[in-house]
Amino acid sequence: GPSAAPSRAFIGAYLDEYKMRGFWGTVRAIKMNKFGTKKYLIHVDHLGNRYFENKHETFGRDRWIEYTEARATRWDAVKIPPEWHAWLHRNVDEAPISGPPAGFAPTAFGAPVVANPTGGGGAYAPRNSPLSKGYEGMAKGKVERWVPGGKAKAVGAGKDVYDLK
Repeated sequence: GPSAAPSRAFIGAYLDEYKMRGFWGTVRAIKMNKFGTKKYLIHVDHLGNRYFENKHETFGRDRWIEYTEARATRWDAVKIPPEWHAWLHRNVDEAPISGPPAGFAPTAFGAPVVANPTGGGGAYAPRNSPLSKGYEGMAKGKVERWVPGGKAKAVGAGKDVYDLK
């Protein structure tokens, strides 16, 4: 009947999206109102990130990226090459499909890009923190009690720094 045609079109569109994004990527595209945007795909970089541009969309929503990782907890801005980052943030007008765009010069002092270690095993922790690799226990014997008019004595085991008796 006449109602079967729209559902077939939707199923066909869903299958096209599914081939490109996978199941959860398609669910995320529907959730983010990006379902049916496969036609706006302009490039897939060497990391597998997909870049889109829809010139008919509102400014600020017309360029976007879909990361290779399916889970949002693994998305990180360092996983975008610098020339694509410049394009996404409108520092350059032309998409760097065939190489860095005109007017784009990476800095000579730039260090190799490394992932953000926050929340992982490589995160910074002070040396007296139990999370530190060089942790040696509490700082006992390193704290001295102030004694009015006398010499300071090292705090021994079993005594508290705040014990004023």
